Amino acid sequence: MKFGLRKRDWHFAPTGVQRTETDDSAVQHGSCVASKAAGAGFGVSRESRLIILKASRRVSNLSWALYKARDDIAANNRQGKSVVLFAKSNSEPGIPAGEEWPRMRSYMKELFDMDVVVVNSAGNKGTQQGRRQIDTVPQIYESSDFPLIVAGAVDNEGLRVPLSQGPAHVTAWAPGFNVGCVRGRFTSGTGTSASAGAVSRSQWRKRKYFAALADLDLQVAGLVAYFLGLDPPPFAVGGGNTAKNVKRFLQTTASWQRNPGGPENVVWNLEDGTIAAPHLNTSDFQNLSSIATS
Repeated sequence: MKFGLRKRDWHFAPTGVQRTETDDSAVQHGSCVASKAAGAGFGVSRESRLIILKASRRVSNLSWALYKARDDIAANNRQGKSVVLFAKSNSEPGIPAGEEWPRMRSYMKELFDMDVVVVNSAGNKGTQQGRRQIDTVPQIYESSDFPLIVAGAVDNEGLRVPLSQGPAHVTAWAPGFNVGCVRGRFTSGTGTSASAGAVSRSQWRKRKYFAALADLDLQVAGLVAYFLGLDPPPFAVGGGNTAKNVKRFLQTTASWQRNPGGPENVVWNLEDGTIAAPHLNTSDFQNLSSIATS
């Protein structure tokens, strides 16, 4: 799939990818991400600026992507108003050998200190034997001192999708079953990647930024950006505590038990469906900067 974006909005990993403005993967998950971010049909912010960071699934490429996201946010003074979407993980349980994942953990910690929120998906291994709970990095890094937001998937009735891992380490649950998006000939997706944005609204107005490191759409992350765009946000921003404050807000306020038959609290935007909320600054349209892997 080819995107109609400006050349300066594309960034390419040093190795492992074609330097073309296309999604070259077989499943075109990056296209799904882009369409949910800013697509005309499925986008949660249809007038947004989309910045794509094209990388392969190699661990070294993912490490570079986080490094690039950190530097891009700093260079453009986007601290305190950015959400990094990183729905990647290692495939096997435990912390793998080598330096790349610890390095990525360090980059994430730097992002937290910059008042940047990082969102990850819970993982789709829940139906595999012995893998009901989250058992991969970076999700298992999540703790009170490492405020990574981990999104699990529920179906349209608010019940957990069987493949979604958790609930340990899961911050919030969001729709992740047959989520509408565009990726070549496919028009929907199921899984925790589809939960990592929900319930965000197209009338966001203040400038907020996304760094999307792909395999995800924009459910929980989109909701976080929505709240960051409120004037004022419903949580404290700054001092290196924004990620912690957002995480606590999602767990205590911006979620509810949609289905009495399940324990999952599903995120929501605290709005009642009216078109214009009085606390939105409508004089400044939202500019979402989305960096996504392919």
